[in-house]
Amino acid sequence: MPASQPRSARQANAESDVYSFGVVLLEIACGQRPLVRRHEEEDVIHIVQWVWEWHGRGAILDAADGRLKGEFDAREM
Repeated sequence: MPASQPRSARQANAESDVYSFGVVLLEIACGQRPLVRRHEEEDVIHIVQWVWEWHGRGAILDAADGRLKGEFDAREM
């Protein structure tokens, strides 16, 4: 379906299901909603981009939900 149609009219497929599931996992692991407000800034970015930025800085585990207080197995995060 053309991208101009509403999302509800588009068909889900295996790739979109996997991507959506990954976003849900990021929400759980990071304690963030899909749109993340950057610190001290007004703009928001998608959680995938936000986590990717942490990864790029070599600090991927710092994206974990702060409420976990580091009490998790890093290999499982």
